[in-house]
Amino acid sequence: MRWRIGLSAMLAALTGVVASVAQGGDGGITVEGSGPQELTVTVGGRDLADAGRLELGDEFWDRGEKEAAVRHFAQIVEGPEVSGLEAKARYRLGLCHLQNGDGEAAVGMWQEASLDRSDPDAAAWSQYCLAWMESGRGGGKKAIAMFQAIIDAQLAGDEDVYAWSLYQIGRIHQQWLHDYEAADAAFKKVMSLHPHSEPALRNCWRQ
Repeated sequence: MRWRIGLSAMLAALTGVVASVAQGGDGGITVEGSGPQELTVTVGGRDLADAGRLELGDEFWDRGEKEAAVRHFAQIVEGPEVSGLEAKARYRLGLCHLQNGDGEAAVGMWQEASLDRSDPDAAAWSQYCLAWMESGRGGGKKAIAMFQAIIDAQLAGDEDVYAWSLYQIGRIHQQWLHDYEAADAAFKKVMSLHPHSEPALRNCWRQ
């Protein structure tokens, strides 16, 4: 399972006062406060832009401050103002819940994000996670159909979601259905249609 839109620690909450999460000063990001509920975030003396709100949650997670990350993303989802970041925050919350062992809560977040057409990338990656969960429950043929639906829809701008969906289709055919011809066809499509994608560059089905 991979973390696509942020939170790199998945491939592998503040206590006290934090001086900074990046270079301070002009244009730098500074975080101050006594805990996640009392944070003040500025960039070069101004409030952190919306784009940085997600990265702050990623910073919490990468530092192992999982409760703070969950609270931060939940505040974006449940806040009184519509920020346009809700789908990405739900996607991230789902990954947080999964890493914390709560698969049911993760699925709930991804189901909501997958229906948000205002953010096609977050919706597509949430659909990917739902298909991945289905494959983990042994629903091989259903999972293949779910991955294929992501490819057929072509709604996301992120090419990797299609490459990884093809890879997962091949993996299910290879490892669970023992249909090696179908698996080889899916893997060849990854190489021919998405030669610069992460699964193609890593040649990951041969690892």
